[in-house]
Amino acid sequence: MRKWALFFIYSLNVLVLNAQKLKTDDGRKLNFSHFEQTTVLIFFNLECPICEKYTKVLTEFQQDSVFINVEFYGILNDKTTDSQSIKHYRQAFNFKVPFVFDFRKKLQKKLKAEVTPEVFVFNKNGEIIYRGAVDNWFYDFGKSRNKASEFYLLDALKAAEANQIPTISRTKAVGCYL
Repeated sequence: MRKWALFFIYSLNVLVLNAQKLKTDDGRKLNFSHFEQTTVLIFFNLECPICEKYTKVLTEFQQDSVFINVEFYGILNDKTTDSQSIKHYRQAFNFKVPFVFDFRKKLQKKLKAEVTPEVFVFNKNGEIIYRGAVDNWFYDFGKSRNKASEFYLLDALKAAEANQIPTISRTKAVGCYL
């Protein structure tokens, strides 16, 4: 019964981002109207200290051979972000995840993203199977544990690769307000 209920909930959450062609920091144009593989969108802000704390973890996920078929994108919607600040950020934090410019905040509005970093995991069908925090390291703004004990993004990626819905499909993301 639980699986049917979750299936129904996620069938309602199929995200069709009609004509959402957005530019990346390396000049590519991405069309988010359909997905060919598991995709992770992370709302990001270069000035957010919590985003800075997660750069290593997110880069490790992106480079992990287990998740070779997963696309990762950092979504930037701060109009003051320029190529020089991105270059400096990449060097300072060795951050490899490509950035997508959403300066009109279309993705933010469609997904109702609230903070950075906030993660959205889409399965191959374009369904949101997870939304929220990377893990439970931060539990309130300015408040964190010594280390995370629950790994929501990791669990969602494992579920997506197994064509399943994660046990925890939504958490409250903690970070800087968009």
